[in-house]
Amino acid sequence: MDISRKATKAFICGCGHSGTTLLATILAEHSDVYVPLYETNAFLKPSFKRRLIFWRIRLRTWLLGKTVFVEKTPKHVTYVDEIRECIPGARIILMVRDGRDVVASIGERNGGDFETAVERWISDNQAVASQLGRRDVLLVRYEDLVVA
Repeated sequence: MDISRKATKAFICGCGHSGTTLLATILAEHSDVYVPLYETNAFLKPSFKRRLIFWRIRLRTWLLGKTVFVEKTPKHVTYVDEIRECIPGARIILMVRDGRDVVASIGERNGGDFETAVERWISDNQAVASQLGRRDVLLVRYEDLVVA
């Protein structure tokens, strides 16, 4: 196997509690896909740490014989342009979910602070909306994943 071989790269982003973990878990079951099942928060860190994080992910992808890596950090939804700059050719998977469910979940986790939960859902989904129509973006609805 040639370590210089380039893996396909994808990033799952969206408002927290919108199903990003569910999608990452589903994709991790594919034999060609490596998904670190933790949030790297790479784009919330200095560039030298970010490079190290992605070097490790690429190495792990190669060592496992995978051809695709998928990174999942919901907060990266506001860093999609930076992802494109840092990781040329990356694909962006944006998760959305009914706002009532997201706000209820975030609010409950944060001690009943539903006002902040609403603000977060609005802000993160505005970031999602700003990326729609781009060729490297796939929009996935949580409700489409869990249909019985």
